[in-house]
Amino acid sequence: MATKYATYITDYGGEGRVVVLLHGFLTSSAYWRRLQPRLSAGGYRVITIDLLGFGNAPKPTRNRYGYREHIRHINHTLATLELGEPFILAGHSMGALLAMRFAREYTGKVASLVLLHPPIFATANQAYKILRSTGAHYRFLLDSKFRRVAWGAMRVLPVGGMAMRHTGLSREGSLKHVIEAAESLDDLRQL
Repeated sequence: MATKYATYITDYGGEGRVVVLLHGFLTSSAYWRRLQPRLSAGGYRVITIDLLGFGNAPKPTRNRYGYREHIRHINHTLATLELGEPFILAGHSMGALLAMRFAREYTGKVASLVLLHPPIFATANQAYKILRSTGAHYRFLLDSKFRRVAWGAMRVLPVGGMAMRHTGLSREGSLKHVIEAAESLDDLRQL
């Protein structure tokens, strides 16, 4: 049975090794709803967290939503769980970038690191160009002066069965200061 410590942390229990799951850009911990039961059935204690500004996590209005703020949120959240031993940290997309940075800064807390589809770019310019070459719809959502209207509609109409629960500030700040920052190669080298 799942235990909620706050509206943005879910601990699915279990006696095995702890696995902490970090979702990707524009989603929430609900992203893991299909994987979590399989991990739990495999004997793991599974914990999911909504990243800062996404899902049910706090959405501060005076926040840059860069690495520092995200890592502080993850560390504070995990500290409330008092895990006691190093855990397996898995992240998807932007969650993978944050998992790398967390593992780099808190080496004693992470036993293993699992990275699923990390958006790794050599430079910020490369990240900007590649992200905008993925399609007209994505370019519209990232750069159009009407993007706020489109994002507002997507908050009301769930995409892929999941409602998008984030703010423009958390979305655009995380894109610019985490994904487009293109710092993951340095994190990998240092890990």
